Amino acid sequence: MPAGRPTNYTTELAEKVCQHLANGVPMATIAKMDDMPGYSTLLRWQVENAAFRELSTRAKQDGTHHIADEAMEIADNMDIDPQHKRIMIDTRLRLIGKWNSRAYGDKVEQTIQGPAGDDGKPTAILMTIVDPKA
Repeated sequence: MPAGRPTNYTTELAEKVCQHLANGVPMATIAKMDDMPGYSTLLRWQVENAAFRELSTRAKQDGTHHIADEAMEIADNMDIDPQHKRIMIDTRLRLIGKWNSRAYGDKVEQTIQGPAGDDGKPTAILMTIVDPKA
């Protein structure tokens, strides 16, 4: 058996990576596992292999739901210090809001104000994050 981490793309290895991603495990953490490719190899696969790029993108998106569930578990855990709990939850929610903005991101409204100038452009464009509680 050759020593070192795997570097050659195989469907079986790609599926293992994607299973971890779908379970909310970050790619950097996967890359630290002994039986997984290193981080630079995973990035190279994403660039060079359209099938892996598509599978891993979908798996990462699926993983955001797992991370959201994890945030709920943390919130319900009475053994965690409240300050630490808040940091843990906020970090997860911010990340999944970026990684899967359609499901977890802030809703942004764009408003165009003012009459068009001589060049036909409006005088202001305002971006507003909409509070879903309002």
